[in-house]
Amino acid sequence: MSEPQRLNVGSVNAELLGVKLPFGLVLDAIRVKGHALDICSEPLKFAMKKAAILEVEIGPASLANFLESKSPGGLKNFSVEIRDGLIEINATKKVILDLKVVCICKLRIVESRQIWVDLERVEVMGGSLTSLIQSQLEDMNPVFDSADLPIPSTLSTVEMDAGVVMIRGTVSPPK
Repeated sequence: MSEPQRLNVGSVNAELLGVKLPFGLVLDAIRVKGHALDICSEPLKFAMKKAAILEVEIGPASLANFLESKSPGGLKNFSVEIRDGLIEINATKKVILDLKVVCICKLRIVESRQIWVDLERVEVMGGSLTSLIQSQLEDMNPVFDSADLPIPSTLSTVEMDAGVVMIRGTVSPPK
């Protein structure tokens, strides 16, 4: 058996597209930019020797597909808009007739590693589903955890504008 090969890379600018997390959410892009990457062949392992910049991008179609697959609270036919620091989720709920439901949400970072969804308001024609939606969110939170990434990472900002959710942070070198 041959000895593991090591490769030292001076700088890295990597983009991973369509990354599906274990619980089903697809990240449109993960970008890592930094210096001093160490690669070992057996087992295949990547490690940053210095902290690097991390960007995670999630678009409205990915969020809508994820929600459709989970069907929280029996909601269906999801569409998502991201703008002005908010996420607007449109869906329908079958209660004899299809009711249009609009949820306005914000995202926040918890403990520099998780993204949680906070419900701002719910608009429903013909009734109130706020408590149902809130309980579904409590079951789904956190919606993103950097522990699900294959590299140790911390999160610093989450922005919702220009049609995408952009999460920024750092990739940490191993301790």
